[in-house]
Amino acid sequence: MTTDEKDYCVQVSPVDLVMCFSNTTDLVSSEVANHQQQVAYIASGIAAEMGLSREPQADVSLAGAVHDFGALSLQERLECLDFEVESPHHHSESAYLLLREFAPFARIAEIIRHHHLPWNQGAGMTRFGKPVPLASHILHCADRIAVLLHKGRGATNQVDYVYRMIRPKIGTAFAPDIVEAFFELAGRNYFWFDLDAPYLSAVIAERSAHQGLDLDLDGLVAIGRLFGHAIDFRSRYTAVHSSGTAAVAEWLAARMGMAPAACRMMSVAGHMHDFGKLAISREILDKPGRLDEGEMNEVKKHPYYAHRLLDPLKSLRTINEWVSFHHERLDGKGYPFGLRGNDIPLGARIMAVGDIFTALTEDRPYRAGMGAEQALRILEENVDEGALDADVVAILRGSFDEVDEVRRTAQREGFGEYEEFTTFLAATVASTQ
Repeated sequence: MTTDEKDYCVQVSPVDLVMCFSNTTDLVSSEVANHQQQVAYIASGIAAEMGLSREPQADVSLAGAVHDFGALSLQERLECLDFEVESPHHHSESAYLLLREFAPFARIAEIIRHHHLPWNQGAGMTRFGKPVPLASHILHCADRIAVLLHKGRGATNQVDYVYRMIRPKIGTAFAPDIVEAFFELAGRNYFWFDLDAPYLSAVIAERSAHQGLDLDLDGLVAIGRLFGHAIDFRSRYTAVHSSGTAAVAEWLAARMGMAPAACRMMSVAGHMHDFGKLAISREILDKPGRLDEGEMNEVKKHPYYAHRLLDPLKSLRTINEWVSFHHERLDGKGYPFGLRGNDIPLGARIMAVGDIFTALTEDRPYRAGMGAEQALRILEENVDEGALDADVVAILRGSFDEVDEVRRTAQREGFGEYEEFTTFLAATVASTQ
């Protein structure tokens, strides 16, 4: 490890990181917008009312803000809004598997894993032979309260309805002491006013305050892999695309003379480069045929969404630029910002080449990957048209077989991770039916 790699350290706010994921949901559909934030607010309020210390309050608030992170399609997210949700454990188990990859999120991953487990007269205190966190049952209650609130009617106008729906579930779905704490909290007008307030995210951030995370390069790579898996594992079609792009981008960065730490950062950005697609309907991304103009315009929003969602993470500004600008073109005809020439940083130019190269050469369920001749022809046409950096493409052209093997190796490993994820998920969900 070089000196610049050893010395590399950034501080990231866990609240900003969680809200980055949480806010993607609000962009998918107005029907699910603000739901996770309402759950975070209710859960943290119940935890405080029960006398839990500051750290558990913050944990349940963070967990609430991303509790539906594992619902990988709009349809699944909408199903989560049914009070009597069917097959609830698929998305909670999916979120657990994704979030536990990043060690600082291990506690909130465990909370989310059990957040649809009914109290069942106390039987819900254990699952899989292990104790279930109290926070999971708090989150369960908060989630079910939030789904009862109909948009546009005002929370204060629905208090009696919420009471009528929750009371019969005491002891069966919900722990009595948790409901008791909720009723105490619900007796205060501000609680309901906050649920309708436009500044709810600020209240959640205050309640969720954690000490900043000091991350070395390995920690940063772990964040990148979390982003990448969250994006890629939504669909078998693209299950390893970010893995391939990250490996190619890191390889190209080294050949372009970037410092070792910057090369590792390129890998992180590669895993994150399609992050904005979390805000795009999976139904559009998985469409087998040609996208119509409206659908294509939706897809084009993804680098813009990434730019805005990552903006609060100021210590990751450089990575944000590499991610957000990878669809810009040197001739200024790219998107979303229409940058041209030297306004596009080298990292973004490398990412653009790595992304296109990976998309062209990787196998997809509906077509085989292209060979060297065809892929290089398309890349060079993009250079001639003023889209891609000629120097970066020249590096790739000179070592095509080597970089293609780098991609293949990374994607074989990535597919193994995807298979492990889906196998574990299917087995665990089946055991809960």
